[in-house]
Amino acid sequence: MVPLQVMLVKTPQLKANAASLAAIIPISITGILVYYFAGRGGPQVDVRLALLLTVGGMVGAYLGARLASRLPEVWLRRGVAVLLALVSVKQLVSP
Repeated sequence: MVPLQVMLVKTPQLKANAASLAAIIPISITGILVYYFAGRGGPQVDVRLALLLTVGGMVGAYLGARLASRLPEVWLRRGVAVLLALVSVKQLVSP
């Protein structure tokens, strides 16, 4: 979502990051409800694990947003590019 916003719509990197995080909220809620209530044989959500991931994600999002707001735009773009490249290589090596 972030690379497309930056490349196609020319959204500044910081705003693209923020918009992506905001978009995740309703998407996640929808997924949670489906997995919890429409799962075959009962809920498919490990609530304890989900809470641990939520706390870690919130801390990471807070610290990342604070750091991102202090970095020059070019560093943010390069950071996203490096992250995408690493994930791509990982997927190619062990899908």
